[in-house]
Amino acid sequence: MPFSRDSQRPYTFRDYDPKWVEEFQTLRDFLSSVFIGGRIEHVGSTSIKGMSAKPIIDVLILVPKMQPYEKEIVQMHAKGFDYARDYIAPRTLNFYQLNAEGGKLNNVHVCEEGSAKAKQFLDIRDYLRAHPDKAQLYAEEKHKNFLAHKDDYIGYRESKKEFLDEIEKEAYAWTATLSITLQPKKYTLALYMLLSAMLMLGGIMMIQDGDVLGWGVAGFFGIGILFFMVSMLPSASYLRLSSEGFEVCSLFRAHLTRWRDVDSFTYGKLHRRAVVMFNYSKYHKESEVLKKVARSLASTEGMLPDTYGKKAEELAALMNEWRERCVKNQA
Repeated sequence: MPFSRDSQRPYTFRDYDPKWVEEFQTLRDFLSSVFIGGRIEHVGSTSIKGMSAKPIIDVLILVPKMQPYEKEIVQMHAKGFDYARDYIAPRTLNFYQLNAEGGKLNNVHVCEEGSAKAKQFLDIRDYLRAHPDKAQLYAEEKHKNFLAHKDDYIGYRESKKEFLDEIEKEAYAWTATLSITLQPKKYTLALYMLLSAMLMLGGIMMIQDGDVLGWGVAGFFGIGILFFMVSMLPSASYLRLSSEGFEVCSLFRAHLTRWRDVDSFTYGKLHRRAVVMFNYSKYHKESEVLKKVARSLASTEGMLPDTYGKKAEELAALMNEWRERCVKNQA
């Protein structure tokens, strides 16, 4: 049944209840069997420890790309959920449960990974978790507005909007500071480029001597020169650590791995080269076959392509530090 954002509805406001975490976990267990592979997060006020709120469990499901989800809609409906498309933002799917009086019990928001709405949910949650004083101020603001608009949900929502907008701006500014970007050593790339140039020159000399293999040698190492030249551009190759995870970019192709998808980071040797290695956690459900192949070949499921100007042991320690802090903040 359609649910309008402009409709009045009954609502309540309560002190923080630790059972909200248990209710989320129960809901997450069900949702993980419906939206297989989706990343499921507890968001909204009930996800902030100690914060008074409307007793509605807000759940965010992050998916790689929005789909019609017709089968999932049927499964959710069987559990008492109605749904609305594009309810909170374009390219989103919202599920909700209502009580007998028409008040909301649970909200489930399906958004694409990296979307503006997903960022809003997560940044505000992480900011308030990290700043309990701000969470307390927000709770007091909401309680004041609840007392002024007990029978007017729309009035309640509008009255807190200005305060929430400020919290959102602060959250975005705070999140922006929670990232560092590391890049490969330029002199290493320059050395590889020089080596490729010398070998390409050798290929040209082979061509001049009538050796047809010289074309292959010159062509291969000529491409190598272009590769290393492009890699020296600041945005071409990097490692970025943020509250979400670590992003590895190579030749402008970036891939983000969530902190909780990794157990820990170690360092070791691969063909005499020091590298940072890691194994995925139980939360990472992708590429199971590739992970088994990687373990059989290198005794690890993943590794970084570079050490980005640091010793391998220093980079592994840095990434473990970031992982521990960010996972704790998102728990």
